[in-house]
Amino acid sequence: MRYVQKISKYRQVIIQMDTMYWGCNFGLMIIKDALRKRILWRKNVTHETIASYMEGVQ
Repeated sequence: MRYVQKISKYRQVIIQMDTMYWGCNFGLMIIKDALRKRILWRKNVTHETIASYMEGVQ
């Protein structure tokens, strides 16, 4: 898992990004706040792309 640091408008956020797969055609991409243990963004995917991660970060 890779850690990325981003400064939000109101507070500092450290996010964790990962994609989990169940079978060949179904996965769940998650971006989570590492400090507060909250899921900030999620998306059902068929494959992992950088564009999907960029969409989640923005």
